[in-house]
Amino acid sequence: MRQLWRLIPPCCGFTIPVRATPKKRHDKKGHTPLSTFVFEREVVAPIAGEAWGQAPTPRLVGLIIEFYFFDREPDQSNALKSIEDGMNGVVLVDDAKIKYSEVCMIQCTSKADERVEVQILVM
Repeated sequence: MRQLWRLIPPCCGFTIPVRATPKKRHDKKGHTPLSTFVFEREVVAPIAGEAWGQAPTPRLVGLIIEFYFFDREPDQSNALKSIEDGMNGVVLVDDAKIKYSEVCMIQCTSKADERVEVQILVM
């Protein structure tokens, strides 16, 4: 299946010009912590929505994501989850439609270079 996803050209790409905020655990009431919510809804969603430019897709989706970090590497799975959740209802009908992910962590030379580059593949 991996070979099939690698044949699909990206249909959309965007850059989040800040360090990713890894997904944090919900509080006892089941609410998303404010820092995670702000990153997902006020950073990822508008950038992804502008790049996507259409209604959320119900089709299967693949992601190629490069996280650029300066000092300490963010937790890969939690950083990925915050990007996926930020695209919910904007690019994707539901993040359960994400069937393929390639993630790369890249150390950069300065804090100003921290960013996330995302490519979206649609089957």
